[in-house]
Amino acid sequence: MADPITLTGRLDLAAAGPLHAQLTPITGTQVVLDMAGVTHIGALCFQTLIATARACAQDGGTLEILHPSDQIIAQLK
Repeated sequence: MADPITLTGRLDLAAAGPLHAQLTPITGTQVVLDMAGVTHIGALCFQTLIATARACAQDGGTLEILHPSDQIIAQLK
């Protein structure tokens, strides 16, 4: 398993740009996100995660989310 990228706090509009910049260069590999410290995920960050997962899949990689809270699971559904 790849070293996890730890995400924390609110993944909202202000976090979308930095999240995109952080994830874009590493697509195509195994991307592991530790979301234990995430309290909220907004639409733009959710779209960034979807785009990352799709880019990884196209290149034979994977995106794995570790330790999402029940609230984050509900938001992702």
